[in-house]
Amino acid sequence: MIKQHSKMYKAGKKWVVAIISATTISILGASAVHAATENPTTVPAVTTTQVAAANQTTIQPNSNANSAAQVNAGHLDGVAGDGQGNLVVTGWHASNEYQPGTKQFIIVLDANNKHELYRSQAQVVKRPDVQAAYPQAAIAEDGGFQATIPAQRLNSTNSYQVLSRFTTLNNGEPANGSSDYYFPVITSKAGCLDTFQVSGNKITVAGWHADDQAVNEPTHSIILYDRTKNREVARQQVANLTSKDVAQAGILMANAGRSRFTANFDLTPALVGDQLVIVSRYSTPNGANQASQYSDYWFNDRPLTISDKQAACLDQFTVDRANHQIIASGWHAADASAFMPNHYLILFDQTKNQEVDRQKAATISSQDVAQNGFGSIANANRSRFNARFNIKDSMLGDQLVLVSRYSDDPTSGEGHHADYWFNNTVNLNQKAAWLDKLSWDADKVDIAGWHADDNAVAYPYHFLILWDVDKNCEILRTQVNNVASPDIAHVHGDMLNADHARFSTQLTLPIQDSSDFIKVISRYSNSSNGEGAYSQVWIPNTALNIPAYDGKFIYDAQGNGHLAPTDTPEHVAALIAQCVRTFNPHSDLQRVRLAAQYVSGFSDYARYTMSGPYYSKPIGVFIKHEYSCAGSTRALGLVLNYLGYQYRHVNENLYTHQWCQLWMDGQIGWADGQVGEAGYGQHPIEG
Repeated sequence: MIKQHSKMYKAGKKWVVAIISATTISILGASAVHAATENPTTVPAVTTTQVAAANQTTIQPNSNANSAAQVNAGHLDGVAGDGQGNLVVTGWHASNEYQPGTKQFIIVLDANNKHELYRSQAQVVKRPDVQAAYPQAAIAEDGGFQATIPAQRLNSTNSYQVLSRFTTLNNGEPANGSSDYYFPVITSKAGCLDTFQVSGNKITVAGWHADDQAVNEPTHSIILYDRTKNREVARQQVANLTSKDVAQAGILMANAGRSRFTANFDLTPALVGDQLVIVSRYSTPNGANQASQYSDYWFNDRPLTISDKQAACLDQFTVDRANHQIIASGWHAADASAFMPNHYLILFDQTKNQEVDRQKAATISSQDVAQNGFGSIANANRSRFNARFNIKDSMLGDQLVLVSRYSDDPTSGEGHHADYWFNNTVNLNQKAAWLDKLSWDADKVDIAGWHADDNAVAYPYHFLILWDVDKNCEILRTQVNNVASPDIAHVHGDMLNADHARFSTQLTLPIQDSSDFIKVISRYSNSSNGEGAYSQVWIPNTALNIPAYDGKFIYDAQGNGHLAPTDTPEHVAALIAQCVRTFNPHSDLQRVRLAAQYVSGFSDYARYTMSGPYYSKPIGVFIKHEYSCAGSTRALGLVLNYLGYQYRHVNENLYTHQWCQLWMDGQIGWADGQVGEAGYGQHPIEG
């Protein structure tokens, strides 16, 4: 019996197991060869003896044969090319079926459908080793054979089976007393892809492809095929390399001993995101695209997807106030960098929707990126960047973002490219201002404060403007000189003039405007008269003669007007309470007095009446514009409730003056919504 054992051979990084016969005749085949079931698999072990083929086709029987012995065994020793487009099959077939005039035929079947592909009368090869193993067989020593098969006959299949037949008929058909032996199925092509990967800007390929058709189609091409787009990308003609490991592993194809190949393909942007496969093709010199003149092996089990992964982080994107620059630093790892190696940083103006600057920025070592979850991205270990952009006047007032780009264009960064848009922004339209002092005595107004503004670097003339809200016009303006403000720079350091933003001045207010509601405007302009292009702030935190209510807006401590609600008195009262709090009153009395003044302000825009459905209710004072002292008292009481106070309605439902009584600062006091005043103790009308 032939014993079998496993032998491992290396195909690239993979180990493949081949089943090896324990006889010394030949290797039965690799794991891709499957034994047929038409014949017994138990045969005695024989020792190979090298015997030259004789020019003999007629079988001579063994004179010591035992007709009672049951013998039908065989073995394929090998398949090889003869250099003339043919496969030469060698082996032996021992049988006890013999008739005078017996001949041996070798028949090749398509292993998939058992259709006959070719038959030829075999040339007898003397095999004394077989005779020694089967002394009782009628056909043993003359059972050795050699047959030539045109390789082109195997074009239509990728596996075939060799049948040895002893028959007396000249056409090789079965006859009385004929004997058939089916050898194991032979794969006519096999291959393994050891390497298929991206290396820099190349796709590297290495492996082997053994193919019986190589004897007739010797030109070997490696084809890169895009499975996603269903098209060929590129092909290279390659010269095969020695592959003794393949041949020694039991691969029976004709060129198994010289079937290795290597190839390199350019990695292009068009391949990003696509799945690729390798096709190995043996063809006639002029038949690389003619189906009948080539044999392909598709390595579909080892596809390669060209990744388009990328990741990035912007560690710093800030304004360098001292140098009027924008600093950008971070990292951008991208698979596309393998074939688009030129790195650019682009400063993009989101306000104007246009690029404002770009720099070619070399990437530097970033082992931390590679070691913290991004090691699978091509350039993760070299993806950091640093850059500085000069701030131009055209950028002022705008919001900027950074774009990191890998491109195949080394000159300008256009061409094919992969971009990463960072979410971080630099806003060059930042401004902030505050009045530390706004006071007037007689006709003199003292103003002091600060105004930090990015636009100040382009607008050097600083003006303060007094604006009459009541008359809706400018009263006067004056130019001021800024002084150092390190305290402002500490808080607003990203504003370009934050370290030089303070101002102070004194103005003479015309007497006719001294009682008007006046706001202060701080303006940076590119013109010496304060006109032209400018950036300004209506300084919000205070104003002169701030009204409580002007018939439409309720004003807070900063002079900001809030549209008075017109739906419910509760909404009006809640807004008044909110505005009272903006004054940051230091006592209950101050808080309650402010509330009374707001309610009195509404009374100024309402009609006094003692009749009608609303005059005694908060809705009359706040929304219907009619009131009485009862309505003002209830309206003020509603505001006091929103401020957290409980009150008593004095003289409620009596035909006399009415007001609120409540505790303030630990003592009893009063508040009058009609008059707009409050105090401790008794109401003056009671004294």
